[in-house]
Amino acid sequence: VCPTEILAFNDALPRFQALGTSVLGISTDPKYSHFAWSTQPRKTEGLGLDLQLPLIADRNMMISKDYGVLIEEGIVLSLRGADVETKFI
Repeated sequence: VCPTEILAFNDALPRFQALGTSVLGISTDPKYSHFAWSTQPRKTEGLGLDLQLPLIADRNMMISKDYGVLIEEGIVLSLRGADVETKFI
């Protein structure tokens, strides 16, 4: 996912929260990559210090596998995926 997509979801967080939903950014990148992106200003294609969207490092790739967005043939590649999951507690 490119930074512009992450920022679009980040900027829309209040609308999602108004609907009682949570939004998470999940990638197979390590937390160090997430940190580097989030400490770069938006004007240099970073995510900026005001990022509110939680980023999860799926290093064991289990979340990507569970959502069917991981390709393991030849090279390992995690595809873009947007899923809506509803849980009632």
